[in-house]
Amino acid sequence: MRSGVKPLIIYASDNKLILSLFFASTTRKKTVAGCFTSGHEVLDYLRAHEVGILISTLKLDDISGDELIAQARAIQPNLRTALAVDRSDVSLDVMRSWRSPVIVAAQDVGDISEPWRMAILSAIANTTYRSNSILQYQGDHQDPQIISLTPRDKDILQCFAMGLNNRETAE
Repeated sequence: MRSGVKPLIIYASDNKLILSLFFASTTRKKTVAGCFTSGHEVLDYLRAHEVGILISTLKLDDISGDELIAQARAIQPNLRTALAVDRSDVSLDVMRSWRSPVIVAAQDVGDISEPWRMAILSAIANTTYRSNSILQYQGDHQDPQIISLTPRDKDILQCFAMGLNNRETAE
């Protein structure tokens, strides 16, 4: 791959049907290094083999997918990861503590449009991503003390921070 990511993928889930769907969605089967239900099996595999991408669901037989991703990245710092979660299974406080850089809602996985594709591209680019379903859920349950700013609001605040008056800001 031109991204420098080793083209080997590991899938992890406690649900064998999900694992088979992940595997079926892979266009080049030779790129799949393994499908695991246990996080400890994944970690043992990563200690012995270099892998490019780890895709995990939140639930595994022994640890959470987010914990798996944190431990896996400690073993292989260049590992790219994506976490697929069913947002109805977790509280907002738990969601805020997730360490995985790329999170896609399970309901978005079946959608062949942007969320899943963006999650994988974000993982490969080694950046952060939250699918719209995750962001919407977090926004719906946002602390009333936290104010969301529009891009225009941010522009206005930036003008005030630079010391511009109302007229200058309006211009």
